[in-house]
Amino acid sequence: MKYGDVTMGQVEAAINILGGIEGWNDLLARKLEIVKKAITDAVSYLVGTSKQVVNYGRSVKDSLKAGKYDWVNDDITDKNFPSKEEGEREVEFGLFHFNKVTQSDDNVAEMKKAGFRPATIKEMLAYGEKNPEVQREFPVIALGSVARLSGYRRVGCLNGRGSGRRASLDCYGLDWSGYCRFLGVRI
Repeated sequence: MKYGDVTMGQVEAAINILGGIEGWNDLLARKLEIVKKAITDAVSYLVGTSKQVVNYGRSVKDSLKAGKYDWVNDDITDKNFPSKEEGEREVEFGLFHFNKVTQSDDNVAEMKKAGFRPATIKEMLAYGEKNPEVQREFPVIALGSVARLSGYRRVGCLNGRGSGRRASLDCYGLDWSGYCRFLGVRI
């Protein structure tokens, strides 16, 4: 029997080289486990998703006001975080929890594997406005907008202390605590 340019004898010979049909099955099972682990590792960091409309035309100042934050870092401005996006658009947010000390570049790479990009400052502020209690549970970091301030790369962070809610900045190059969550947007 012949399939294309491969004969059944050649297929049987290949299977025998791999240790017979059992060896072939073992090889396929090992390959499948590797693929399943890679998918699980990439997706398991994604702890929740939600959809909402983001108004990209709204200024950072107005977004901060709408979010009703108790404390705001004065460097969170349109000048420091310029945006070319305009209008309103529905996005799907993903919240990533790596549950270990991480680096920003590694977090961005993991988000991309799961089909997300890091959220911008405007997206973070829109998320904080609609989900005001989340930042009281853990810091929410947006790695998608980076400002160079006093020689440091700074990114947006929503966090809470006591009953207050804060919109602050942290250094992109920090080691991030396993406690932090990272906001992504579906690509």
